[in-house]
Amino acid sequence: MKYISIKSTILSILCLGLLLFSSNEVSAQRGEVSVSATADAKKIFLGTAVEVSFTIHNTNKGKFTPPVFNGFDIIRGPMHSSSTQIYNGQVSSEESYSYTLEPKKIGKLRIESATLIYRGKTYKSKPLSIEIVKRKGSKATTQKGLQKEKGVEYFIRAEVDTSDIYLGQQVILNYKLYTRVTIESYRTLSEPKFPDFFVTDIRRFNQNSTKEIFEGEQYTTKVLKKVALFPQKSGILTIGESKFQLTIPIEDGKKTRRGFFSFRPSKTVYSTTKKIDLEVKPLPFTNEPSFSGSVGRFMMTSRIDKRQLTTDDALSIVMHIEGTGDIKTLKAPKMILGDSLEVYEPTVLSENNFDQSGLFLCTKEFEYLVLPKYPSNYTITPKFTYFDTDTLNYITIANQTFQINVRQGTNSKKAIIPQSQREVAAEISDIIPKTTLYKKSKPFFGTTPFWILMGLPFIGLIGTFFYNKQQLKKDNIDITVKKSNMAERVAKERLKSVKVHLDNKDARSFYDEVSKSLFGYIGDKIQIKGSELDKNTIRNKMESLGIASTNIDNFIEILATSELALFAGMGKESDMNNIYSKALDVVSRIENDVKNTTI
Repeated sequence: MKYISIKSTILSILCLGLLLFSSNEVSAQRGEVSVSATADAKKIFLGTAVEVSFTIHNTNKGKFTPPVFNGFDIIRGPMHSSSTQIYNGQVSSEESYSYTLEPKKIGKLRIESATLIYRGKTYKSKPLSIEIVKRKGSKATTQKGLQKEKGVEYFIRAEVDTSDIYLGQQVILNYKLYTRVTIESYRTLSEPKFPDFFVTDIRRFNQNSTKEIFEGEQYTTKVLKKVALFPQKSGILTIGESKFQLTIPIEDGKKTRRGFFSFRPSKTVYSTTKKIDLEVKPLPFTNEPSFSGSVGRFMMTSRIDKRQLTTDDALSIVMHIEGTGDIKTLKAPKMILGDSLEVYEPTVLSENNFDQSGLFLCTKEFEYLVLPKYPSNYTITPKFTYFDTDTLNYITIANQTFQINVRQGTNSKKAIIPQSQREVAAEISDIIPKTTLYKKSKPFFGTTPFWILMGLPFIGLIGTFFYNKQQLKKDNIDITVKKSNMAERVAKERLKSVKVHLDNKDARSFYDEVSKSLFGYIGDKIQIKGSELDKNTIRNKMESLGIASTNIDNFIEILATSELALFAGMGKESDMNNIYSKALDVVSRIENDVKNTTI
């Protein structure tokens, strides 16, 4: 029995391992198969080696063929390595082949594409170009005969990725180490303050060493620190000095032994970066209403919650924006849909930022609630405009169009034909049969019917003018009443976005949306403009509507608590849950009070 139990346990473990392996393999295959090529230098001296790597992504099968390295000698390689990574639930695999090459001649040498044949499809890497130059002041020598150059052996530079900078644009600041000696470790001693920038560190970036020629000397370089800067004003802005501590081993020093371990002596040196002056330009003028201050490179998608609705319903439009801009200045674009569709102030459903491939990226979702006034078929095209830092132009994204059908609801009037127009039509029908234009004995010009027909357009215009004026007043009354009737539904729709901030434990956004939702609700309900809303006005108006004093007190208390939380930084999850429940409850209770008073 023990033997059977042990055997079944081993089989279970083997099956589980096989299942996990196969699931990882399947997940890896789901990624996009590709081949990439990289080199650790773009420009080197003759007699210096360069390392070239070809990486196969998301498969470990297929036939790989490296290029012919014309103009190079292969010193070492191919060296093979493979790895598997899991990031955000997605499995990706990489398989690399590396070669160490030495150039044979001066000039620009081209490394052609490597190829992979997988499942009958051919994948190719992009070609590489490497410039080979002659070392100044000395004859070209081989790697073994290379003599040690005089000059600075190590330093750290602060470098920005662009010199053409606009207000709000993302600027990448690199602290890069240049060295011709071994560096054991480094430490940042001091960094500048950035009073005129929004600053965030980038933690995920390529930390591999590369070779570069700087001022006629070849160095091994490595980015030690990467920072994203967003200038908050135009003009000349200065990036101050940074100081680093470097530890360098002493090559000729004797090793010391401590117990079982031996240590090579080292020395501590320091390097300070120079100041950088950046000229930040103001954005060019634009009158695009959908521009909200976003600068960089962006993508936008949108969606709606329904395509069929009535004049009693509210339509939800969600706009998702992602790009390289400053998340604080990424405001909701204006949604202009015409007079027949009333758009409420948008709310933020979610916002997030992360770094990827050495850049700082942000995403933000806005929700617009739209109230249709009249039944009809509408075409909605959400638009988002941003200033593109590649083309230096404003770009408007309007790549999605929605068709919606609005039917007549229960709270709005049906379209009617004006009485004046019906009378005019009847009068014309009475006149036309009596007109005898074909009789030569009685000319039509100057007759009574002639003057009646001549006067009808003026009578119609005057009647239509007064009718439209009267109808406009009625429509304004209807939309005010409709907003009052829809106040509860719109408030609860907006409180759904509040729940998102509650789940994300984002206290500031949570209290801000609670305050906006309640102010918007009571403004629609008691028919007062947002600029005229204050706690005393709200209390007096609610009392005049017969709302219970306890409900008024609870409503005012929630507003006061939200304001205090925004300034005092309250953020306990239990407090947020309590406020959210109270907000939903007090809206329902006020609605019951208003209905009972009306009845």
